[in-house]
Amino acid sequence: MPPEVAEIVVWVSGGSSALALGTTVWNLLMSGSRANGRRIDAVESAAAERHSQIEERFRQGSRRMDDLTRRTDALEGTVRQLPGKDDIHAVQLEMAKISGALGEMRAVMDGSNKIMARLEAIVSRHEDHLLDGSKR
Repeated sequence: MPPEVAEIVVWVSGGSSALALGTTVWNLLMSGSRANGRRIDAVESAAAERHSQIEERFRQGSRRMDDLTRRTDALEGTVRQLPGKDDIHAVQLEMAKISGALGEMRAVMDGSNKIMARLEAIVSRHEDHLLDGSKR
């Protein structure tokens, strides 16, 4: 072999050995990053899943809040239509007036009943006199 070819063979075999050594070192260094890449992918996947679960809980919470808002609005509308303190007080005053009027009516009725009882007694005596007086 000519010396130039031998020199090229030495350089090629040295380069080949260096390339093999570089590939081995590269693989050793990158095997950790691949494992880290897989771990990062797993963490990102778990984070994405957790994020979607949190988003779903927020949507559910938002729906519940909307439902509670509707229910609260309905209750507020109902409460607005109920009588207030002043209305209840006015009803109480009117009931007191009615109670007083009923008391007056009761007194008048008692007086009328007494008059009716006296009239019935008088009419009864007249009837007795007229019926029995004609027999004597």
